[in-house]
Amino acid sequence: MHALIIRLGRLLATEHLRALLYGAVLVMAVRVLGAALAYASHVLLARWMGVFQFGLFIYAWIWVIVPAYLLPLGMSAAVVRFVPEYLTGGAPRRLRGVIAFSRRLTLASGLAYALLGTALLRLLAPHLPAGHATPLRLAVWCTPLFALMLLHEGLARGFDRVLLAFTPQYLWRPLGLLLLGGLLYSRGWPLDATLVMQLSILVCGVVLLGQMALFRHGLPATARRARPVWQGRHWLRIAFPMLLVQGFDLLFLNTDLLLLGVFATPDQVGIYNAAVRTAGLISFVHYAVASLAAQRFSVLATRRDRARIERLLRTSMHLMFWPALAIAAALALLGPTLLALFGPEFRAGHPILLILIAGHLANAAVGPLSALLNMTGHQASNARIMAATALVNLALNLLLIPLWGIRGAALATVTAMLLTAGLLARGVHRQFGILPLPLARPAMHD
Repeated sequence: MHALIIRLGRLLATEHLRALLYGAVLVMAVRVLGAALAYASHVLLARWMGVFQFGLFIYAWIWVIVPAYLLPLGMSAAVVRFVPEYLTGGAPRRLRGVIAFSRRLTLASGLAYALLGTALLRLLAPHLPAGHATPLRLAVWCTPLFALMLLHEGLARGFDRVLLAFTPQYLWRPLGLLLLGGLLYSRGWPLDATLVMQLSILVCGVVLLGQMALFRHGLPATARRARPVWQGRHWLRIAFPMLLVQGFDLLFLNTDLLLLGVFATPDQVGIYNAAVRTAGLISFVHYAVASLAAQRFSVLATRRDRARIERLLRTSMHLMFWPALAIAAALALLGPTLLALFGPEFRAGHPILLILIAGHLANAAVGPLSALLNMTGHQASNARIMAATALVNLALNLLLIPLWGIRGAALATVTAMLLTAGLLARGVHRQFGILPLPLARPAMHD
């Protein structure tokens, strides 16, 4: 025990790794608080709106989230690489340029999406179920605002401003919607999907303005005064593979539930979704560490410091794997109790939960390899891996769901997750000569 304490003290004495651990804990706290807030807001909105209107709102909100991640055309991920590169390299004009370019690009693509979506919905309105057209029309106009929020999350991550990066989406927005919805409900307003989508547009707009104001306030004076230099073709060439990664990641994350909606009964879909949400608690650790490590990988890649990249990767793997293992053990033991919170019939999802836990553990075991490839110039390789595994996931779900239902969906998804971990580890080994294994000793020096 004494030796372990000494090793931990040495680890925390290094600047990069101490900052990484502090930031990861901070992100983890925001994500956990945000998850609790989101859960509470969904429970209250469902009670205030009723099952049908709440379901209609959730369906409309899906058409906000999924396109919003794609509208920045990969720049929301690319700026996490470019901002540290230009800060480290003393290039304020290019820094100002990439900020302005990514904002204008996201705004232009968002407006194009909203106009096209409005026109398409106008054509489809007679064929849509009753009450669907108006919430969906509002959703397509909320999407550009949410896309700009995601872009500024990436920009704040690039500047290593952890709270500004993650609190707008995970805390400010759901809290604002909950407070406004609760105020109107207490005044006797009947909440339906249309009204809640209108509130969502208002909340996203206010949150975005606050996010942009705080971001500008924290910009270095040299960047604020600099005349921007545009390198749009160069930025998009690097961002496009990251866009593919985001797109295939969205496909990967939603394939099982989308296909279960076709092949399984609604109660089976509900049980599976409860297991997915419960197992997803493990991914908070992965997300927290990867989000912070990405910015530092970019800085070290700019300095061409491969030794520190390896040390940072090794430490990140330990920060991911061991907490994830502890959470996985707790979920495996407490799974029936946790699933019963959704309702007694959800206990049937415990075998599904155990299968999904294995996939999340494999993801945690190899560390933030996708972020490492993206931030060090190997984003094309990362995109090929994500494309291949997303298609394998789709094929396996199509094959196994008709045979074994929700158990088939879980097996298909976890098989694809294991394949992703293996291919990412192979890619990093080929590029850096590093064999990512969670049992390797963490680096002690930075």
